[in-house]
Amino acid sequence: MHDVGLLALLGLVQLAIPCVLSVVCARVLKAPEISLLALLEVIFGILLAWIGANEVPGPTVPAGGALVIGALVINELVGWRERA
Repeated sequence: MHDVGLLALLGLVQLAIPCVLSVVCARVLKAPEISLLALLEVIFGILLAWIGANEVPGPTVPAGGALVIGALVINELVGWRERA
């Protein structure tokens, strides 16, 4: 029963909540912003595996994560500039 409870919790936290948030955000955000935010799921998955299971990522993983986060930051800066 303990494992079933953990599976239910993971199903809620890893599937249900992100899917609902994606649908809600799709009403407000543009498609490129949604796709960049979807890439954050991959980054956080790797980070959680690194912290929770002591899996050490390869040397290119931080560079890829920095690229995605950099793209998000640049996208937001451009958006703020267009709104101003």
